[in-house]
Amino acid sequence: MAIPIAEARKRARILVIDDEPDAFPVKLLESEGYNITYWESVESIRKLEEGEFDILVLDIGGVSSPEVSRWMGWESLST
Repeated sequence: MAIPIAEARKRARILVIDDEPDAFPVKLLESEGYNITYWESVESIRKLEEGEFDILVLDIGGVSSPEVSRWMGWESLST
């Protein structure tokens, strides 16, 4: 049985990682009922590895530690 879209928005755990707070419409999606967590940089590899989030929106440049940034942001989660 399908769940209503409003319920699906609340259930989906979305993580946005972007070093520019206004680059992604976090507040707009929250106002539409989406469950959004925002980080300016990678705050917890453990939470990512344990699958705490269903959807990850990742700015591929500038969000990882300086040591990892040399590879590019998209590789920061594969290390």
